[in-house]
Amino acid sequence: HGPGQLVGYPILRLPSPVDVIAHVRNLEEALLRTCAEFGLDATRVEGRSGVWILGDPVERRPGGLTLELERTDPLF
Repeated sequence: HGPGQLVGYPILRLPSPVDVIAHVRNLEEALLRTCAEFGLDATRVEGRSGVWILGDPVERRPGGLTLELERTDPLF
């Protein structure tokens, strides 16, 4: 993580079967809305995962997504 970056660790119980792509898109949407709240013009870039701030000459990422999925069997 870079200086000044905030880190979030959502811990969720996902439905089975897990749609990983939909989960990533939901996290991206949450990050897009958060950026908007802080006045950042963030967007998605086709063919790339994550959230981006378009710039000249380079795009920047206000944050990154790293997922760890763990399968657990129901207790009941």
